[in-house]
Amino acid sequence: MNHMNTTGHSIINKTLTIAIIDDDNFYMAGLTMALSTYFKTKNWKVKFIPGYPNLGNEDITFQAIRCGSSISSRSQHHEVSGKSHYFIIVDNSDFHLQHVYRDVNKMNIFYRHQSVNVLLQLMEKKLFSPSPLPEKNLSEKNIFLREPLTLREHEVLCHLKQGKTPAGAATCMGITEKTISSHKRAAMKKLNFRRTNELFHWILTGGLSRHQPIKGH
Repeated sequence: MNHMNTTGHSIINKTLTIAIIDDDNFYMAGLTMALSTYFKTKNWKVKFIPGYPNLGNEDITFQAIRCGSSISSRSQHHEVSGKSHYFIIVDNSDFHLQHVYRDVNKMNIFYRHQSVNVLLQLMEKKLFSPSPLPEKNLSEKNIFLREPLTLREHEVLCHLKQGKTPAGAATCMGITEKTISSHKRAAMKKLNFRRTNELFHWILTGGLSRHQPIKGH
């Protein structure tokens, strides 16, 4: 218990707020029950927030990769504890979305088919790890743009954030896939990202919400 108090003291001396973002209500109920039991054995008080969190002060967030939601930048830096923990839930059928989460730390990925014991082991490692969270590097660092994203560029990134393919985004926006790629490249240049992986990681961890678009095409 002493080990837990020294390494996890930043968040366990208060009620933990846990957000669960998932469109599978049955799975979400099971996850809530498992986490409730887990934290009860440690005598920790927890409060669950179903759906997309609005307060921006969640200690722990679980997000299903197919929900089309994004964690805001505020929730990545907790107002009280100074940090939060972010886990993504992935289905075996999400192979076509690997580009969205391939750069996320493996310790932050939980596959839906895995047993609850695997999830609890992930929780144990992340909650009591003294090292900084690696996923904060891209999402929380200040990225200064030489010029703001245009409305079109911002809209393209929003569609990609939802897990859409370039072809899917083109259909939704009524433009060609080639134009989608052009807007994405322009946005990456402004953000100083050379690799698409960097862009998707930044979007997934809430970086897009830090930048407001300007009017333009």
